[in-house]
Amino acid sequence: MTEETNEQPGISLQQLAAAVQIIDLAGERGAIKGEEMAAVGAVRTAFASFVEYAQAQQQANEPQAEPEATNEEAPTDA
Repeated sequence: MTEETNEQPGISLQQLAAAVQIIDLAGERGAIKGEEMAAVGAVRTAFASFVEYAQAQQQANEPQAEPEATNEEAPTDA
């Protein structure tokens, strides 16, 4: 018997970034045939672009740290 779960399948940014690295390594090691390079390259570019975009969105949505207020008075020129 198999248990069914109602969880939606998903993929993380880390998994996509890992896929980009795997594609790069496969290319470096000659595991991709010449006629396959364009298709693999298109997928790699799409993954890499998505990861870069999503990371930029995450950074933009992070709350900005405000400088801490101090009770010290600024020095004045006398």
